[in-house]
Amino acid sequence: MSFLQIFTMFLAAGLILLSGCRDKIYKSYEANVPIYLSEDNWRNIQFALNSSKGLTNPGKIYIKDNYLFINEYMQGIHIIDNADPSNPVNIGFLDIHANVDMAVKENILYADSYFDLLSFDISDPSNPVLVDRDTNLFKFNNIITLSGFDDNLPIAEYFPEKGIVIGWEQKVIIEEEENYNYHRGFFGSMKDAGIDYSQNSGGITSSTSGIGGSMARFTIYNNNLYTLQDFQLTVYDISNASDPEYQTNISIDRAAETLFPANDHLFIGTTTGMMIYSLSTPSSPSLISTYEHITSCDPVVVYEEKAYVTMSSGNQCWGNVDQLDVVDIQNLSNPFLIKSYPMTNPKGLAIDNNTLFLCDGNDGLKVFDISNSYSITANMISHFQNINTYDVIAYNNVLIMVGADGIYQYDYTDLGNIVELSVINAGE
Repeated sequence: MSFLQIFTMFLAAGLILLSGCRDKIYKSYEANVPIYLSEDNWRNIQFALNSSKGLTNPGKIYIKDNYLFINEYMQGIHIIDNADPSNPVNIGFLDIHANVDMAVKENILYADSYFDLLSFDISDPSNPVLVDRDTNLFKFNNIITLSGFDDNLPIAEYFPEKGIVIGWEQKVIIEEEENYNYHRGFFGSMKDAGIDYSQNSGGITSSTSGIGGSMARFTIYNNNLYTLQDFQLTVYDISNASDPEYQTNISIDRAAETLFPANDHLFIGTTTGMMIYSLSTPSSPSLISTYEHITSCDPVVVYEEKAYVTMSSGNQCWGNVDQLDVVDIQNLSNPFLIKSYPMTNPKGLAIDNNTLFLCDGNDGLKVFDISNSYSITANMISHFQNINTYDVIAYNNVLIMVGADGIYQYDYTDLGNIVELSVINAGE
């Protein structure tokens, strides 16, 4: 038994004795306690590109021109000069608190930060400049993913009115309770906080914007930025790229996760199906139809008249199926399943011509010829094993893949001889 445990045990016992005959009990436990910063001070933090830092927990990826943007989950964005994919150069790290998603139009980088949407001028990528901050646009329900949180401990002393949670520390909590009360650390604090533990986890859009992966919740179509959060799609006018203007919120009747624009339509992956919206009026997307499936997370990509949807188990969506669905979307009002293929634990995917690049979790990167929708798994081109894969972007014969242990780039000019160009290792 550690000194801390012995000390807290005797302290709790002493408090109980001091309480006399009152119908009270005292309990001590170790818990996660928030570290706060006032909203004013938080919003007055000055942004600057820090010296390059190693990848720790890479998330979403985005490319624009010769630059690669890599989200460090909940911490900010790595900016990489990727003019030579065989020799990517880490320019620096843009520290953005609670950042998950991003998109770029012209020379403006859009990024979420807790409740706010930030716009940075990246005309000089080595010197990003904050040019606009739109406040209180997003809900933020995953504070437990911020730095310092211990999954093995409960939450205590969480009071949102104290300000922005910027991290966590572990403390011993001693509480006085009525007899028969539940342990506040495991029940009261978590329940009272109203915390939602769900995590928030592309496509080529235009010559002025970049390309995101299939896990994207930010995407750009013409002069509009679309953001997705939980049960809500939000549209911003970015005709003036440096000054986004809110247009509308559209309620979605299911938990939405990913966005993919194609052919004047927006394809939204949700936990229970793929939703198809018309962008005939880009500022006001309208629902056309929904392709239903069992509960599961499902990024979507579209090629010609087919949509490719992956469903995976072992995540926040509580699904128990791992498969790839090929969906006929010739009639957008009536999408239907062509064929399902069992996979190991599929996540992100990308398509270039008739080649599908699929991240199959711990089973690595799989490359398929999809010219025949009824025999995809029989036409595997390559299989890169021993990589825990997450998402991919395929563009101009270069595949950029994010995995748990880093960023991989491949030259797939010759599909019979896909060549690894570089690896940016996590932890270095």
